[in-house]
Amino acid sequence: GAALVSGFLKEWIDAGAILTIVVMNAILGFIQEFRAEKALSFLEPKVVTALLQDHLKKSSSQLPAIKILGNLGDPQAAGMLTPFLTHENRDLRFYAADSLVKLKDKRAIPYLIEYLKGSDPAKSAIAYDTLCQKTGQRFPFPYFASREEREKQAGPWEQWWKEKGEKFEFK
Repeated sequence: GAALVSGFLKEWIDAGAILTIVVMNAILGFIQEFRAEKALSFLEPKVVTALLQDHLKKSSSQLPAIKILGNLGDPQAAGMLTPFLTHENRDLRFYAADSLVKLKDKRAIPYLIEYLKGSDPAKSAIAYDTLCQKTGQRFPFPYFASREEREKQAGPWEQWWKEKGEKFEFK
């Protein structure tokens, strides 16, 4: 935002400095999260789940904790993540659904199907990839098409879930 305003006002040095700071902050955040996940991968999943339980209560660390729990493979984490499916924060809801499907909790599948139709194409792409990987189903889906087109293309997923959802088992 500030970089755009500076650029609009032809304050190129300020715009460049602000943009550089924002990009560096994003890169450092990614590196820190990657290092944390790497370090946690050496621990037993149940130990990591227990360690992250407190982080789910702190708003500043909820999102990274949810993402890490989804990648651990510890089924006990599902009970900790389920309440986030109805959280007021859209990002927490989305990543909780994504993590729960990765943990083979089928209650979250309808949430990811809904995200196929959402306003954020990146989240639609993540939802589609997780659904394909974890359900073994594959329906054509245009990640970055218009929202209207994505809504239409989510239909086969909705139909599949309507027909198979109750009996569906992860492999």
